Order: sequence, then structure tokens, then C-alpha cells
Amino acid sequence: MSVRKSVVTSLCLLIFAAAAVQAQSSTPAQTTISGSDQVAASSAAPNSVYRILPAGTQAAKKLTRNLLTNKKLTANTALPQPGFYPADLSYHGGPVIPNAEHDLVYFDCPAGPTACWGNPETFLKDLNHSGFIHTTDQYVGTNANLRYPVGGTVAVNRTLQTNVLGQNDILSIVHAAAVKLSIQNSYSNIVHVFLRKGIDTCFDLTSICYSPDNPSSFFFCAYHGAVWFN
Repeated sequence: MSVRKSVVTSLCLLIFAAAAVQAQSSTPAQTTISGSDQVAASSAAPNSVYRILPAGTQAAKKLTRNLLTNKKLTANTALPQPGFYPADLSYHGGPVIPNAEHDLVYFDCPAGPTACWGNPETFLKDLNHSGFIHTTDQYVGTNANLRYPVGGTVAVNRTLQTNVLGQNDILSIVHAAAVKLSIQNSYSNIVHVFLRKGIDTCFDLTSICYSPDNPSSFFFCAYHGAVWFN
């Protein structure tokens, strides 16, 4: 029997200054990547979708609109009046996320999350309690409070043979975390994957990468997407 999991993923590549924040508020669970995680990633990759956030680099300026996502883009509809781009958002169909749990995945940082990223858990908890999060109300159709709490945290450990992770590697990390945290089928979990300084990642069979050490392929600073595991 297979369990179908649907998770929204967020690859977080910004490095937080540990000295400027408080201690990490919870101790992450521990897990490793297994062969079954790698098989699940390979199976899910063709059906996963993503959209990248371009970096402020010379390489990123060369990205065309169709390379920002692996989802087929439809032609823009007529702009409702009054309105203007790029500040306005248009709804093109599909699910929205009126409430969800943030699950944090820390990859390959033996010294602990605080040493590598500061305290993103407290940041997300504070965001959930803030008025700022209500800027999403108009897009998701609810103004309820405390819709995006922090759920589980997990540290994923793996011996690396290279400092470059491919798309399947990222999906393997997400699957291992989903199994450890018992994430079920829905759009109710946002899984944030944090990579420590010195680890690059590229989309498979492309030179579109997060690679501060290689400016010619440094196209993005983060991306978000969705993946379905059988």
C-alpha cells in the first residue's frame, strides 16, 4: 500500500547571522536519506513543479520568462482596470493555501541549525502572530488568525561526495523529512529546506543553479514548488 503525499516545498538558501538571533527554540528530530527516499524522488520528479526567485546577478539577467518555472505558462489575460504590472497578482486557477503548517528541514549542518542559519523557526512563529501575514488574506480568502504555525523540525544528515545537489537530491531530502514528520496528503504543509553555506544546487540537466562560488551559473537564490510522492 502506498501513501500519497503532497507537500509544498520552499528551498531556503539565505544564510542568517547566528550572532544576531536567539538560540534555536526546539531540538530537531534526526533522520538520514535512504534508498526508498531516492526511489520516491526519482518517481516524483516528472510531476513536481517549481518557480525560482532570480538572484541579483549578471547570470540571472539572462533568464527568460519560460525558464523561471517548469510549468507550462499560458498567455497573459487582459489586465483588469484599474491595474498595472508588475505589482498586481493575477489568479490563473489552481489551489491556494488558506492555512498550512511550516515544517523546517535542516540539511547537513552537524553543528546545529543556529550555527548555520540562526533561528528561522522563531522568525516563522513571529510571522504567524504578526499583522504582516494578513497581506495574504486577499489572495487566500480568509482573515483568520494564526493560520501558518510552525510544525515539525528535522535535521537530515548525509555524507556528500560533491557540494552540488541536483533536483532529485532535494526531493530525496524532502521525502525523508516527510516520512520522519508523518506529513500526509494535502496542501497543508510547507516544507522549508535549508542548505548550509558552501552547498550549491542545480536543476537536473541544466546550468541553472544556486552557486555563489560559480557566478556564471548563479541564477537563483531560492525557489518554491510542489511535489507529490506515491
